[in-house]
Amino acid sequence: MEIKKTKNANLDLHTRTFFLLGLAISLSIIFYAFEYKTNTTRIELPETTAVINWDEAVIENTERPKPKEIPKIVFSTIKVVDNNTKIPDDKIIVYSKDIDDLGDIDFDEPEPEEYTEPFYEFPTVNPQFPGGEEAMQLFLKNNIKYPQMAIDYNLEGTIYVQFTIGANGKIREVKVLRHVDPLLEEEAIRVVKSMPPWKPAKQGILSVATYMRIPIKFKLKN
Repeated sequence: MEIKKTKNANLDLHTRTFFLLGLAISLSIIFYAFEYKTNTTRIELPETTAVINWDEAVIENTERPKPKEIPKIVFSTIKVVDNNTKIPDDKIIVYSKDIDDLGDIDFDEPEPEEYTEPFYEFPTVNPQFPGGEEAMQLFLKNNIKYPQMAIDYNLEGTIYVQFTIGANGKIREVKVLRHVDPLLEEEAIRVVKSMPPWKPAKQGILSVATYMRIPIKFKLKN
């Protein structure tokens, strides 16, 4: 059985119409685009505008500074010698860039600072003659020499002598506190200076210097 189509259902009849309509619209858009003008403002440069001629321009200070020369370091050969080998003085050279600016150099060793021992007039432990008080009296008896002139003039008396006993026990700074006669005083000072080192005074556990005062009696036998 053959199927029949109506004229309204046949789309081929309108194809040509739609093509012509689309072509007309496209041409209209293209034509309008070419005819459209934009409002542009024209800027004119003044007649005094300077023109830079780059061919004649000069750029100064384009030369790069030369780098500083690096000093050459010369390494000498090290020769190992024995400790007892003596090097001649003319072989010892000191290299220094500023050696002329060093001036006179004093290579002498610095003097050692003077030692000041601690001193206490009233220490916790007094100094002691070797062997004690009796040993000191025996030393004075055996070592005092009565001056002959003092014997002739019958001179007697007690001489009070003061002296310093250092932290090492040695005697120094001997002097007379009570004067009787120069002959007796001179002998008293001599015998005190001849004493052996004492056991030094103590301040706690520290050995210190201090004063010591003793009487020396001169008496003639009847």
